[in-house]
Amino acid sequence: MFAGLFVLALACLIAALVGGGLKIANVEFPLLTSIRRQIALGLVAIGLGAYSLVNLSSHSGDGGGNTTPGGSTPDAAATPSGRCPTPRHEIPAVNQGTKTEEEARQDLTQSNFYDVRSQYVTGAQGPPDRVVEQSPGPGTLVCSGDPITLTVRK
Repeated sequence: MFAGLFVLALACLIAALVGGGLKIANVEFPLLTSIRRQIALGLVAIGLGAYSLVNLSSHSGDGGGNTTPGGSTPDAAATPSGRCPTPRHEIPAVNQGTKTEEEARQDLTQSNFYDVRSQYVTGAQGPPDRVVEQSPGPGTLVCSGDPITLTVRK
C-alpha cells in the first residue's frame, strides 16, 4: 500500500515540475494553468512521499523476510521494535516442561536473546519449577533485543 503511495507521490511531483498534461501510473494530470496549482501539487507530492517513506520503513522490518521457518509471519508481539539493527535470530524451544527457568535463560542467552522475562503460574500440568510456555513461540525469527516471556510452573 505504501509503495503505491510513493509511486503516486513521484507522479505528482513530476506533474508539478512539468506543469501537468501527462499520464503516469494510470493517473492523468491535466495541464496546470497556474503556478499556485503547480506548487500545491508539489506540496501534496512531498507530503505523500514523506508519509509513504516513513510507513514503508516502519512496516518493512527486515525488508519483508520477517517469517518463521514454516513461512508464516510472526505476530506483532513477537517484534515490538519493528526494525532490527542486526539480523533476526530463531528462538530455541525451551518450553517442553523439561527445563528449569535458569536452564531456559541460559539457552536463550547463548542464542543471543538477553531480554528474558518470567511469569509464574500455579496448577499448570507438569513438574514444578519448569518452563511450560514461551512467547513468542519456538522457531519464531525476532530481533535479539525483543523480549521473550517464559511461563514457569510453581
